[in-house]
Amino acid sequence: FFQAHHGIRDSVASRGLGDVYKRQIESYRNDLSFLESIARQLCISPEEAPKRIEIQIDELKQLRKQVHTMNLHHANDVARKLCNEAFLLETIIDFQPGERWTYSGLVGHDVVARIIEIVSGQSYDEFIQERIFAPLDMNNTWFNVPEEYADRRVVIQGRNMDPFFNRTTNYFSASAGLNSIAADYMKFEQMLVNGGELFGNRILSPRTIEMMASDQTGGIYSGIGRNQSGMGFGYTVAVTEDPVSAGARRSAGAFGWAGAFGTRSWSDPEEELTGVLLLQQPHGRTQYDFENAIRQAIID
Repeated sequence: FFQAHHGIRDSVASRGLGDVYKRQIESYRNDLSFLESIARQLCISPEEAPKRIEIQIDELKQLRKQVHTMNLHHANDVARKLCNEAFLLETIIDFQPGERWTYSGLVGHDVVARIIEIVSGQSYDEFIQERIFAPLDMNNTWFNVPEEYADRRVVIQGRNMDPFFNRTTNYFSASAGLNSIAADYMKFEQMLVNGGELFGNRILSPRTIEMMASDQTGGIYSGIGRNQSGMGFGYTVAVTEDPVSAGARRSAGAFGWAGAFGTRSWSDPEEELTGVLLLQQPHGRTQYDFENAIRQAIID
């Protein structure tokens, strides 16, 4: 199993976020240090919090004094509950759209999940189960892994997996948290390379796939973690525009993304192939060799 890169949202309404923090602190008073985790999950730093959510520094310090210990997975769930539409409306954006590109690993996708909930009238987990997992026969993909399959999950070497394994969640994120197997994820990628259809079930229109796999940044994307030419960024995926300039082992028009702990997947419409590597160790050389071996196997 792997944790893929991809709710319950209480309304803060017009009340101060400090009041929300206080209520959560009362609920979890006896549980691991909280404020930094909350700030991190809301995509702000503790130092930025007073500026961003318009509460006073002294109130923030007072809250920190009140916090004792809190179980980390409880802290994460609480933090994400606070990251709702009311909070987002009050948040100062980092820059104007079109000025630059930055990676939004959590909040950006979760905003999309909330929009899906509003439009569909379903919770996000129900929506993706009904509209994606069931039609694609993805029967081994869950937010909460059934107990009988728990021993199939992959352990990341040198990392404490308790925060990932010894928990269940009721926050269904579009950014992270799904557990799956290679066969299931391959079906998802096959649907993409087939233009949105698999097993006779249409999930997306060909036009949607085309838009998803086209640069949507106006040429300002230059990679993540390092400068990289020849690449664009579509809807949640990096797009190979010039394989030579990008140093890519993919065709022009290929699109995909990678996970923090070594997973990698992409679709290559020109070659009519998909690649899924569920390596749960951050080992860049293996990722390179995997893509290179696939590319070298193509002889026509």
